[in-house]
This record gives sequence, structure tokens and C-alpha cells, in this order.
Amino acid sequence: MTTIACDGKSMAGDRKVTEQNMFYGTCKIFVIEDSIVGVAGCATSTNKWLAWFRAGCASDGPAFTDDDAMTALVLNRRGLFLYEECSDPDKVDGEIYAVGTGGQGALALMRENGWTATKAVKRMHKYDPNTGPKVTTIKLRDVPPMVPRG
Repeated sequence: MTTIACDGKSMAGDRKVTEQNMFYGTCKIFVIEDSIVGVAGCATSTNKWLAWFRAGCASDGPAFTDDDAMTALVLNRRGLFLYEECSDPDKVDGEIYAVGTGGQGALALMRENGWTATKAVKRMHKYDPNTGPKVTTIKLRDVPPMVPRG
């Protein structure tokens, strides 16, 4: 899987993809409209969910099978939201959270040590074999606010 972490000011995610016996790099953190979105899970599921989110979440959400597994963190100026294979997000209390196979470790490092999301994800590379050494970070202050249409 991966490690995606949010410290309230930024979101960071490693770039390692683990699919069966293959490993390759890709970005798992995106700016979509006024939000930073980080995804963890099976590539088929995350791609399906990202397409739904990019389309404005207009439907009830993508259909997932029992084999689909994905989690998304969405950070914007309204807060931090957690999506788990469905269209209904949970608002996370506070601004610090992490998901993926290295998520619990990254969360502990941020909470106990006051670390940034980037530092926590980089450290998880040492402990979680599914977290790679390269990290993408996007800061909320660099995401332009939504401009009302019309």
C-alpha cells in the first residue's frame, strides 16, 4: 500500500506502488479544485474513486467489489475528510491524520513528536516495506481557493 499523511498544513505521500510482484513509482497526492487529495489502496480502486471525485462527486460514488480497497484523505480550507470506498466522507477531528500501511506509524510520529507530514512519511520508509523513499508534498497555502462560477 503506502503512507499518506496530513499535518493540517500539508499532505505528503510516498511514491512507491506495490502491485503483486511489481514495484514502480507514481504520484498519490493531487490538487483537485480547492483540495489536496491523497489516495492509498489498490490502483484500480483509487483511479475509479479519483475519476468520481474529479467529476464533482455528482453520483452516489463508484461501485466497488469485495476485492477493491482504497482510502482517501481530502484536505481543504473546510477541514480534513476521510473517504473509505464510499461517497460519504467523515470529517476528521483535528488536522492530523494518516492512512495506508504506514499510516498508524506516521500518525504517532506527527502526534508525539510534532513532526510534519513529510518527515513522518520519510521515516515510515524505514519501517514499512510498502512505503517508498521518495515523497510528494503539497502545502495547503499553495492551493488556490475556489472561485465561484458564474
